[in-house]
Amino acid sequence: MIIILFIIPFILPLCQACLSTIPPEEYYPTATLPEVTTFMSTVAAASSTTEPDTESSTVVSSTQKEEETPSEPQCPFGFVRFTRTPSADNLNTAVWCMKGVYQETPILIRDADALCRPNGGELTTLGSEEEREYFINELNATLQSFGIPYGSIAVDGRRIPVCATIDPAVLGSEACSPTKAFVLNQKNTSPTFAWDNWAPGEPSSTSKDNEFEDCIQFVFDPDRESRSSRFNDFFCNMEVAPHDPENPLYWNFGALCGTLPV
Repeated sequence: MIIILFIIPFILPLCQACLSTIPPEEYYPTATLPEVTTFMSTVAAASSTTEPDTESSTVVSSTQKEEETPSEPQCPFGFVRFTRTPSADNLNTAVWCMKGVYQETPILIRDADALCRPNGGELTTLGSEEEREYFINELNATLQSFGIPYGSIAVDGRRIPVCATIDPAVLGSEACSPTKAFVLNQKNTSPTFAWDNWAPGEPSSTSKDNEFEDCIQFVFDPDRESRSSRFNDFFCNMEVAPHDPENPLYWNFGALCGTLPV
C-alpha cells in the first residue's frame, strides 16, 4: 500500500500526457440523436389528426341533438291537445287544440266565432270519436253545473246556398245529401266525422220566416241516446227553437273552439 501511494504522483502526469494526444471525440464518442424539433412536430401532427378537439365535438353534438329533437308544440292554456291523422282535407293537421267555451245564457250560433276569438281560437267541430267523447262529457258536466238537464253547443259548419230551401226535390238531391249540404269554414278538421254523425233525420232544413237551419249544433240529450252526442242543423240567428222555444235542448250554451299548437 505504501509503494502504490508513493508511485501515483509519478504515473498520473504520464496518463494525462497520453490522453492529451487522443482527439476528444475518440474517447468521448458522440451519439447521433434525432432532431428533437422534427420528432415533436411529427407527434403534434399525428395528435391533431387522430385526437379530435373534445370541446368542439361536444358543441357540435349538442347542436345536432337540438336539431334532431325540437321542442314539441304546445297547446295554449286551457286548450286540450288531440292528435289527428294528417290528410288533404284537414290541411295535414297532426295536432289540434280544442276548448269548450261555455255560458249559462244561450248564444246565437252566428256569434259563436266571436266567443272563440278572445280565447285564442276559432269555431271548430269534432274530428274523431276521442274528441266527441271528451266534449260530450264536458258538455254534460257543464250543463249539470248550470242546473240544466240537456242542451247544445255551437260548432262549425254552414249550409251551402243551393240547399237553403224547403223544396223536397232539391233537398233530396245528391248535391244536398247529408255529406254535401254543409261545408266547414275552419279547414283544420276533416268534415267526414261530422257528416257521418248527424242525429237521425238530420239535417232537416226546417225553416221559419224565410230563414233556414243553416248552422250546426252538437247535442247532449240523455233522454234520447240516438240523438245525444250527435249533430243537428239549427238556425244561425235564433237563440231558441221557434217551434219549441221552452226546450233547452236546442239552446246553445257556448261554442267549440280550436287552434293550432304553438
